[in-house]
Order: sequence, then structure tokens, then C-alpha cells
Amino acid sequence: MQCVLPFTVADVPASDFYQVEVSHRGAVTFSQADLVKQAWSVELSLG
Repeated sequence: MQCVLPFTVADVPASDFYQVEVSHRGAVTFSQADLVKQAWSVELSLG
């Protein structure tokens, strides 16, 4: 079974690194360079 929760974050200030955190599971860090390469799209999974 899979649960997909797409979301968009608008008006994020420029930075060299960004973090995404869901609940208490710890932040995942992405560099701006990697996000540009990925067209500003990320995927996270649990389990």
C-alpha cells in the first residue's frame, strides 16, 4: 500500500541548503544545486 502526499512550498528564500522534516522523523537536507538538478522536486519515503 502506498500513500502519496504531494505539497508545494511557495516564496522560499534563497539559501545554499534546504531541509524538509515530517513530524519527528528528522530533517532531510538538500543542497540548492541538487534541487536545481531535480527541477526543485524531492521524494521522501518511510520504512
